Amino acid sequence: MWYQTRTVNTERNSIKRSRTDLSLSFLLKVSFCVFTLLIIGCSARPQNIAPPKEIEMSGLVIRPDGPLLSAEELFEEGVGAFQGQRFKLCEQRLSTYLKYFSNEVYTHSAYYNLGLCLEFQRKHFEAAKQFKAFRDLSEQDSDRLDGAVRLGYNLIFSNQVIEAEALYTQLLLQYPLKGFDRSECHLRRAMARLSQKKYAEADRDLSAAMSHINGAIGSQYKGNEALAEVHFQRGEVYRRHMGEIQLKMPLYEIKRSIADKTRFFRKSLYAYVEAIKVNHTYWAIAAGHQLGVLHEDIYEDLLHAEYPSDFDDETLAYYFFELDKKLAPLISESIAIYERTITISATQGADNTWVKSTQNSLKRLRNLEAELQKRLSMDPLKAYQQKQAIPFHRAPVTVPLPPTPEDLGDQDDSVIKPARNSSHNPSSKVTH
Repeated sequence: MWYQTRTVNTERNSIKRSRTDLSLSFLLKVSFCVFTLLIIGCSARPQNIAPPKEIEMSGLVIRPDGPLLSAEELFEEGVGAFQGQRFKLCEQRLSTYLKYFSNEVYTHSAYYNLGLCLEFQRKHFEAAKQFKAFRDLSEQDSDRLDGAVRLGYNLIFSNQVIEAEALYTQLLLQYPLKGFDRSECHLRRAMARLSQKKYAEADRDLSAAMSHINGAIGSQYKGNEALAEVHFQRGEVYRRHMGEIQLKMPLYEIKRSIADKTRFFRKSLYAYVEAIKVNHTYWAIAAGHQLGVLHEDIYEDLLHAEYPSDFDDETLAYYFFELDKKLAPLISESIAIYERTITISATQGADNTWVKSTQNSLKRLRNLEAELQKRLSMDPLKAYQQKQAIPFHRAPVTVPLPPTPEDLGDQDDSVIKPARNSSHNPSSKVTH
């Protein structure tokens, strides 16, 4: 994923007024503001009037708890806060800028940067509004594309997946995208389709994304974030599709359903393993977590498979006893996967929501395995009685997405792309 902030090119040829004119204008504004404040301070009655938090006057924002800030200073403080990972301050500065200076030279870039600040705080609904404004104000195709891609991403994570799917379809048809740009659109559209349970279409999108990424990177796949995420999302497609398959009587239907479920289980397992092999820390841990979840999923599905309605209690006792013996290896394998994932995270120094969820899952499964082994040491009838007394329960799996820049390690803000001039807004990008 490519996160970018935008800054305005302030070279002399991009601003019509001279430096002397700017300095004189600024001094006059400050003098006028100070004079006004002195008069207000002598005549006001503060015990009856609460001072406003911010006042706009002559191109400046007056704050009672800080210095006067010009439009440029607000914008630069917002960008600096973003680059320093102080996203709340970034949000405050850029929101204030857009509130009071909505028609200034920095406005276009401010919408984009504010969108990023909100996105990194996982305020996706609000972020989508900023990226839409940025896209709609853009005069260059490249800017419109940047805004649209980020808009679609935030639509997905604010559960506006139908709109996201339509947007990425439009981008793929409208722009001659290649390499990583085209692969990202396919990847995000796959995610939107997955949320709508359009498994076949999502799988086709991920195949296309994989093809474009492989064409761009060749054999240099180690640590590639885009490739790792595509493998991960493919694992999610197969895992969720597996969960849709019900194991219902009659017996021949159950056999066919088990065969289908096993096929998707293997596909999902392979995809998660491929994600781990890429050696991108964040996605390797995420894939390890979901690989353990995959084994839990199929264990639960098989445990809750429908059985013949004419089974009496004794028959059920022996049925579940034999089923426990057959399914016990799935729990053991899931535990081993969670343990390996925690080892990887400790080796890499990672500590995020995936790691915490893996630790909780490992603790829960160890308890489950202990109960399972205890039942297998009993007489089947007594084991069945205990199973009824302590039924299997598992909370829904919550996938802790999307990742933050800190999760991904995208903290290098030293690479500046060349300025892309526009009659509306000369700008350059800082890549994260």
